[in-house]
This record gives sequence, structure tokens and C-alpha cells, in this order.
Amino acid sequence: PTLVPVSATELHALMRDNGAQRRVQQAISVDMGRTWRDLPAAELINHDNSMVALRLTDGGYVLVHNDTLAPPATPRTRSPAWRPAADAVRATCH
Repeated sequence: PTLVPVSATELHALMRDNGAQRRVQQAISVDMGRTWRDLPAAELINHDNSMVALRLTDGGYVLVHNDTLAPPATPRTRSPAWRPAADAVRATCH
């Protein structure tokens, strides 16, 4: 799972799903991870891949995940969901 600190005592866990839903699974802790409560699956698609979430200095969040249900790319091809980071940055800045 990727853990996102929400406050001094609250953590949000985001997890991959290899079941039929293929949605980002989530849980929340209000005691810094001692106990957890499951939340409904997020609407975000995730094809059983790892993900990372980062909290931004302005308090927002960025989640990097695979949002396609296509089969994985073979070593000779690249999935259109994956681009070099420089290309992705240029695409979002224009």
C-alpha cells in the first residue's frame, strides 16, 4: 500500500486490487496506523500495479497509478499509458 498522511493522526492507505473490480482499494486510520477501517473502493482504475501518492506543499495530493485495463506491454512494445516523465511533464504544462 501507499500511505498518505492526512493530519497528525490520520493516514489514508491506497492499495492495488487484483480482483474483479480492478479499482484502487482504500482504508483509513485515525490513530497513526494502529487500527484501520476499510473504505469503499475508489472510482480510480488500477490494473494490479503499484502506485505512489505524494502530499504537495499546498496540501493537495498527487497519485501516480496505472489507469488502464489493457494487458501489460510486451518487452518490445510500450503501453500508451506509460510515457517518459519528461513527455508527461511537457504534456501537462502546455
